[in-house]
Amino acid sequence: MDSVDRYLTANWGELAARYGHKYWYVGGHRDNFPQVVTSKYPIENVRRIVGQAPDSIVSHGAGWARIVKNGRPVNIVTLHTWPQAYAFQAVDRDASRAEHGGDRYRRMEIEYICRHTIGTAPRAAEELWVMLGDNNSWSRLDNWFYKCPEDDPRLLTQDYVLEHTPYVDVIARQHPGRFQTTTHSEKRIDFVYCTPALYDCVTRAEVVRDDYTEPVRDPKKLSNFWHPSDHRPIVVDFDLKKAKKQ
Repeated sequence: MDSVDRYLTANWGELAARYGHKYWYVGGHRDNFPQVVTSKYPIENVRRIVGQAPDSIVSHGAGWARIVKNGRPVNIVTLHTWPQAYAFQAVDRDASRAEHGGDRYRRMEIEYICRHTIGTAPRAAEELWVMLGDNNSWSRLDNWFYKCPEDDPRLLTQDYVLEHTPYVDVIARQHPGRFQTTTHSEKRIDFVYCTPALYDCVTRAEVVRDDYTEPVRDPKKLSNFWHPSDHRPIVVDFDLKKAKKQ
């Protein structure tokens, strides 16, 4: 659709108000797929991330927003990594696909995003940070289910988060030994990470599976379209009263 004919993203404020959120924030993006944060509390834009041309473009962008609750800053990082098997802007897509170009590109994106967000905070593990979104990649924490080779390129993106940041995989930690698919197939490619200080505040964490959220293929099979989405929602509740004072 032309932008004038779309309800979103221009009317996010109107939509958010319907569920009691006065504030809304759109992260950095290069296309029509931005991530949006809505809140009952004022939202500060810390950084909108789109990467650097030519070799470190963050394909769908990312955002670093901050709200303050109970006197504590809560850092919210949103992202959506490159979805294809070939690398972003690959000239020879078949060759790039054969070389796992898409997986290697996603690894670059997550490194760039983390370096420019949580990587700037020396005491991040003690602070309140959450990073979430569609990562289009697999986690080694789920490899007991996938049973793929240890050096499988599909693990590269989440390996960086697990090995080089203080983030905790909320769903994996809350549901040990129980695979939680987030798509219409048996794949968990959407993640909610938070720092240990924020993880201590988790009161609920689940992938929502019910009659409404069950993905249904569009009868016309329009561009692999699913209703209401090809992804399932993830709900994580935090009680920030439990946050330890710094």
